[in-house]
Parts: sequence; C-alpha cells; structure tokens
Amino acid sequence: MKVFVQGNNATALEVRRQLQHAEKYAEKHPNQKHYCMSLVDNPKDADATFAVESAVNGRGPMGMSSYTSSAELTSSDGTLLWSDSLGDGSKFMDQLAGSSPAVNASRLLVSAQKAVCKGKL
Repeated sequence: MKVFVQGNNATALEVRRQLQHAEKYAEKHPNQKHYCMSLVDNPKDADATFAVESAVNGRGPMGMSSYTSSAELTSSDGTLLWSDSLGDGSKFMDQLAGSSPAVNASRLLVSAQKAVCKGKL
C-alpha cells in the first residue's frame, strides 16, 4: 500500500523516516518485510493518507517531555481504515518516562500495520 504521510510535526517526520528506513532494509533483505506500506511524496500517488498530529503535553515525572500523537489512515476514497492516539499519559510508561515522537511513531506504525496489513507481509 502506497501511503502519503500528512503532517508537519516531530512524529510525522519520524513516521516518514521509519518508513524510508524499512524500505531501504527491505531492498537489502527482500525476504524480510516489516511494513506493507511504502512512502510516496505526492498524495495523488497514494493509496492512502497517514495523517499524523502531535502535541507536547508537558513533562513527565522523570523530567522528559511527554507527547501526544494521533494518527489516522484513510483510503484514497476517504474510508477510514485505522486510527489511534498515544502518549496521553494513560499508560504507565508514558506517565513514568514521558513519550517521544520516535516511540509514538513506532507504536503507531505497528498498530496500523496490525490493522491493515494482515496477510500482506
């Protein structure tokens, strides 16, 4: 599935970076595919849009910044395929150490992959 990552924030940038890294890894290791999604730069070329929003919540007890990241994956016809939100402080690890854009991006990608990539890996 070709996806366009929409968003101008730290988590969206990290989602793009992780998808690019997965594509480079897959080129070197064709038998080990991590995502059924591949990144495109133009929304017109995409099968779906991965829209990402992120906000700083403040600092956790350990003094690290805590981020809330939300994402949704919609098909090119506008059908919602998946959505999730992370880092709102409801999970123990978020409360303890805060959540980073990189951690949230990884967790969002894994969650989206489980929902939409069944049988495609």
